[in-house]
This record gives sequence, structure tokens and C-alpha cells, in this order.
Amino acid sequence: LWAGSTLHGNTCVWYSDDGGDSYTSNHLQDSGADEVSFVVADRTSGRVLMNGRKRHDAGWPRNHRANYWSDDHGLTWSKAEPSPLLDSVNDHNHGCEASVTNVDNKLFFFNPSPTGRKDMSVHCSLDGGKTWPHAYHITATHDGSYSDLVEVGHEGTRRGAEGVAGERVVHDRKAREELDTVE
Repeated sequence: LWAGSTLHGNTCVWYSDDGGDSYTSNHLQDSGADEVSFVVADRTSGRVLMNGRKRHDAGWPRNHRANYWSDDHGLTWSKAEPSPLLDSVNDHNHGCEASVTNVDNKLFFFNPSPTGRKDMSVHCSLDGGKTWPHAYHITATHDGSYSDLVEVGHEGTRRGAEGVAGERVVHDRKAREELDTVE
């Protein structure tokens, strides 16, 4: 799966059924979000979550991100709905790109604080992205910006997630140890 946005913020998803030799685009989604990230929210069912920064005209509070859901591996998507995750909204009413990954069916979400592009936080969901009750604020830096989050480790070893915010690698051992204990 690969996503992009039109000039006017409509999200479009491209998918490949042949290992990336060719791609097909689905129809444009409603304009609830842009700057989206994908994650397989439930590895058993294959349900996919697409989470993005909310567009200013989406119709719900300005600091809530948007969720789209797919139950057919990304071929079709629900309309945007408000996410329980808060976005980092700047003075121009723009949210911030964020990242999400699945480690052993625990979802991890990484973005700046809701009060501006600073102070990164990692959130954890144990129910496929419906709720995000666990959070840890990164203390190794006060920087915050667009992020990437990837799984580290491999089967049979301690696994977790590490992130990059802007140009700075965020490795906060305390955050990783705390989030590893979430059950």
C-alpha cells in the first residue's frame, strides 16, 4: 500500500497485487485527512488502519487525527472518522505527519505533543487502534516533527520500536522498557 494526497488534500491509495510490478489506485477518499500512515491493525484478521492529520474542514475538533479502516487488505476504505489520537496543530491549523507500526499486535504511534511540534510521545494500543490508553513522553530531547517508527529486534528476542523525529534518532531506553511491559 502507498498513499498520497491531491493538491486539495484528498487522500488516494495505491495497492499492488503482484509484488510491486504494477499498482492500481482506488477512488479518492473523502477529504478528512492527509499525510497518512498505514498499519496492519490486526494481524489475525488483516484489518488495516490508515491514520492521518485531520484536514481543517473535516467536521470535528481541530486537534483530533483521522482514522480510515479497511477490512479487505486496502482495496476499500471507510470514511474518515475522528481518532482518539491528538495531533500537533500549529498556528496555521495544520497537523503534523506521524507514524504507526505493529509489533506483536501492539500498535505504536509516534508524534509531537498536541501543543506544538516539540516533545515527542509514543502511544500504545492493545485493541487494534480503537483506543490508545498507554503513552510515554520522550525525555531524551524536546525536539519534535515529522516522524518514522520501525520495529526493531526479531522473533525470539526482545522487540520494540524506535523512531526518528526530523533528523534526530530518538532512542529512549526508558520509553522502550516501559512500553515493552504493556500487556
